[in-house]
Amino acid sequence: MSATIERIERLNLEGMIWELRHPARLPIGLTIHYEDIEHPLLNVTKVMLEIEAVVLFRQLGRLTTPTGITLIREGGKVRRT
Repeated sequence: MSATIERIERLNLEGMIWELRHPARLPIGLTIHYEDIEHPLLNVTKVMLEIEAVVLFRQLGRLTTPTGITLIREGGKVRRT
């Protein structure tokens, strides 16, 4: 997770970027903790079975929308497509 696409570009990550648009609500059982605005952490709110967490993350996935941006790393540089 990231607050900005630019932050994702600075990390060693590749792939399609999806976003959770306001006013979407997280599924009950998931929460976001902020170490700071640049470092959001997605967590479960209680101890649960792995399958329960998988179901919650799948529900979250259905709330996201593609940004149309894919990051590809080539020769140490990042390229948006």
